[in-house]
Amino acid sequence: MLRTDFEDVIKNKNLERIICNSYNISRAKLYRLLSNHCKKEIKQIAYEHPEYGYRRIHSILRNNGINVNHKKVYRIYTQLDLQRITKISKKLKIKSNSRLTLPIFPAHVWSADFVDVFVRKRKLRILFLIDDFTRILHGLCVSFSITASIVQKVIENQYTPIQDLEYSERITVPNSEKNT
Repeated sequence: MLRTDFEDVIKNKNLERIICNSYNISRAKLYRLLSNHCKKEIKQIAYEHPEYGYRRIHSILRNNGINVNHKKVYRIYTQLDLQRITKISKKLKIKSNSRLTLPIFPAHVWSADFVDVFVRKRKLRILFLIDDFTRILHGLCVSFSITASIVQKVIENQYTPIQDLEYSERITVPNSEKNT
């Protein structure tokens, strides 16, 4: 069969009966042949442009006049193992195994923690500021949105009553990569 016959069948569904009768094949056989033709086209496009996914290949096939269902393109695309490796999320990873500073006296090491609570289908954020030595809660902020400037104000307000500011060395924030 010629390639133009396949393209005509794909473009015009009325021709499938004429082609099946002229070549003495069943419609199932015709669709298998069309599927093989689609496989060749998908392979060719995927090898020419390895960065293309199945959606873009589907649109290129449509632009070339080959009307194929996107689900069929996806099925063939996965059968041929043409799927690209998905991007790995770039999460911050701790490279060094640094140990936490042990508090020696009050106000030596502080910890800040965020807790998310859903209230009436809205996320309510709570900020806790705790002295690690005495385990006393020194700062608390409850809001639907806690910005970095609010966190800074809470920390500054709690540092002012302390007499020995030069001794307080570190504030620890667990899971700090997700806090805003």
